Amino acid sequence: MKTILSVQPNPVIVLIAAGLMIFLGSRPSLSQDNLSVKRKDDVCLRTGYWPTRADASWQTSFSSKSGSCISRLKYHDLDADLLSIEVDILHYAPAFGLNLLFAAAPINNGRSQDTDYENSRRLSESKNPVDGRVDLWSLEGRITLPFGTAPHSLRARAPRLSPAWHWQGILGIQHYQDSLRMFSTRPLPTTSRLDSQESRSAQDNGPIANREQTVGWLNSYYHFSWDAIKIGLKSTWNLTHPLIPLCHSLEIEGKVTPLLTHYLGTGIWNLEDDFAQNPSFHHKAYGYGVSAELSLIYHPWAAIGFELGWQYLWLAADGGTDITYYYSGEKGKSNLDEVRLLRQGVFVKSAIYF
Repeated sequence: MKTILSVQPNPVIVLIAAGLMIFLGSRPSLSQDNLSVKRKDDVCLRTGYWPTRADASWQTSFSSKSGSCISRLKYHDLDADLLSIEVDILHYAPAFGLNLLFAAAPINNGRSQDTDYENSRRLSESKNPVDGRVDLWSLEGRITLPFGTAPHSLRARAPRLSPAWHWQGILGIQHYQDSLRMFSTRPLPTTSRLDSQESRSAQDNGPIANREQTVGWLNSYYHFSWDAIKIGLKSTWNLTHPLIPLCHSLEIEGKVTPLLTHYLGTGIWNLEDDFAQNPSFHHKAYGYGVSAELSLIYHPWAAIGFELGWQYLWLAADGGTDITYYYSGEKGKSNLDEVRLLRQGVFVKSAIYF
């Protein structure tokens, strides 16, 4: 396609032109007549920036001699600016692809709220700062579905393509983890949650020695870890048209992947000697979730691309187990009622094609 170099593009004009093209009746072609050129494999290397906002929580419950007890820990403002690197391979005979993604970032300004209840009455509550780290990686296999157009190489195609709608099925795996540290800016007394834990130990494993509550600095750790199988759809609408100046290709892309998850959580609570070993407690549950993306991709040249979009990740688990490990070697078991995590935000990516 001939590139018009004498016209300085305006992003608003480019978007309006793309919208007019759609509304004036350009329809996706379901034939491959315009893809008669020789196909070749594409390898794409992407780097991304995903500034996210996130919240998370978990709740456990158990019965003691004094009644029903609940421990609830909420995390707020687990914001992180994730940097990602992504490799995308697309093969054309038959049409399938692979995608490998790594992303990580520190968490610096989070907050935690630890609340304990007995018979629906609040016993204690503490609020403390949180820092840590978030890690994410995924591997996806993608296969072209038999409706819509076949995929085409950006570097080997006819110079004038009609708008094309390309669909892919996705099957893959994903790992997500938040590694969090809760700390205090002043000494905190041992909370009544620990007394409830002692009551639970007395019920499950026999009584343990009584001791005075101590005062110390909170420096405790918790790790959310989610391993998931993802099954979903990816749709790409290619709006290539020679009337769009300085634009080799313009695409709208969306992806939705429901998740089947296995959740593991471990924690170290340092304010109580009997729980200070590693780990103090261990969570386990099976859950579910969803990952979704919507983006606009602009290719000024065939080998270069820029992407702006929004990404959403929600993970949940219900009905798991919580095991507390005591210094004596005994274990206490309770219910893991629920775990929740939500991370979302706008992202930008740049890509180069080989």
